[in-house]
This record gives sequence, C-alpha cells and structure tokens, in this order.
Amino acid sequence: MANGTSKNGLLIVLIILLLGVTGLYTYQYFRTVEQDAALTKLNNEKLQILSEKDSLQQDFQKLLNDFNDIKTDNSSLQAQISSQKTEIEGYLEKIKGLAKNSKELAYYKNKIKELQSNRDTFLSQIDSLTKANQILTSENVAFQSDLEKKKGENNFLSDKVIKAEKIKGANITIQAVNKKGKPQRKGKRVTEMKICITLVENEIAKAGQRDVYFRVIDVSGSVLHGSTNDVFTLNGTQLGYSAKVTIDYQNKLVQACSSYMCEEQTIKAGTYDIEAYTDGEKIGQSQITLE
Repeated sequence: MANGTSKNGLLIVLIILLLGVTGLYTYQYFRTVEQDAALTKLNNEKLQILSEKDSLQQDFQKLLNDFNDIKTDNSSLQAQISSQKTEIEGYLEKIKGLAKNSKELAYYKNKIKELQSNRDTFLSQIDSLTKANQILTSENVAFQSDLEKKKGENNFLSDKVIKAEKIKGANITIQAVNKKGKPQRKGKRVTEMKICITLVENEIAKAGQRDVYFRVIDVSGSVLHGSTNDVFTLNGTQLGYSAKVTIDYQNKLVQACSSYMCEEQTIKAGTYDIEAYTDGEKIGQSQITLE
C-alpha cells in the first residue's frame, strides 16, 4: 500500500516537472517569435529608408543634371542658376552621410520639390525671354529694312526713329514673399513684393543709366507706396510709384528688379495690377492675385 502511494507521488512530481518544462519552452518560443518579428520590422524599416535615400540621391543628381543643361545669356538668371547648382551639390554631399532617420529624409524630400519648382520657373522665364527676343529681333530687322527704303521721307523717318529709340520691356514678373523670404499667397502675411522686368536689346536706343519705376495698384485702384514723395512724371503728370531701380542700359538684354516693402497685415486679398515705366513710357504690365 505504501509502495503504491510512493509511485503515485512520483508520478505527480514527474507530471508537474513536465508541465513546467513545457510552459518554459512555450514561453521562450513565443518570446523568440516576438523578438524575430520586431527584428524583421526594424530591418524592413532600415531597408525602406536606405531605398528612399538611394532614390533621393538619384533625384538630386538628375536635378543637378537638369540645371547643368539650362543655358541662358541673361547674367542675372545665370547667377541664380549657379547658386541653385551649388545648393544641390551641397545636398548631395549631406545625403551621402545621412543617418538612417526618416525625419531627415522627409526634409530632403520637401527640398527636392522646392528645387524642382525653381527649375521649372527658370525654364519658363528663359523660354519667355527667348520668344520675346526673337519677336523683337524680327521687328527690329523689319524696321531696319524699312528705314533703308524710306531714307528720303524725313517725316516718316523721324517718327520711326523716335519709336525705335524707345526701350521695350518683356517678361514682367512679381513674387509676393513673407518676412522669411518665402513665396506667400496670403495677402496678410506678405511683407515684400519682388518685381522684375527685362529691358530688351535695342542698338538704336541711347545707352546709359535708366530709372525704371514699378507701380503696384491695389483692388481699390490706389498705388501702394512708402512715401508721398515717391513720384515720377509721365506726359506732364506726376504719378506715384511703389518701387524704383536705376540700371545701366548698354543696348543689351538686362533685367531690372526692385521690391515694394510693407508690414504684415497691410496687404489685402484680391488682384493687384503691376505696371513698369521708363523713359516716360509704359513698358510692361502684369497681375498677381493674393488670398
């Protein structure tokens, strides 16, 4: 009887030990599965980041190649393009040593979009300048031919010469920016309006310094200006101006740029007319709409 009781007790002990060992192995198994899953997820995230990093490098390199292919005789645009190329080269170097950090990658993704937008803007400006110059060159050639045919008609010549001596403008642009210098579409956040116009090539015009005046006209028809003394004369009438720049015109294509500065909250939403004048003539106009 005692021998049977001893055997039963031993059996119970063995069962308990077996259950304990089974529980331990089960716990270790599920823990190993969880660790493997976490490690797999981490490796996948690293691979994803490495893939995105390689993709960014390719995008920046392509963008640099695109900027290298942009050609223009406009010194102002060429200087801006060179600056953008230097910036892109710097980003390429930074990306090479970039840590595996998704936040850093997000920053460079946004930067590539900004630079791609700048590239498209440069291409559009160069295309507009090229077309404008071709048209004006064609008109000038036609005029020169006409001028030679009518040398004996003094009155006709006099009128045509006066018109030919006038400087013409092309590709007037305006960009509203905030106090950080970034493009801004909301009027109340605008602190500066950057305005540029290209004075086209004209061998007949008198070379020398030229004052170029820009007028920004708001939705009520009023001219934005910093002082009531900011005026110029047009056909005997004084007109207010918003910005002015003096350039040295040497009968070649040259860009004239200036800015109207203002405080935040002073620019209302609406469409603003932009006008440019020099030598007593309007040489360009455009519009910008702010929210």
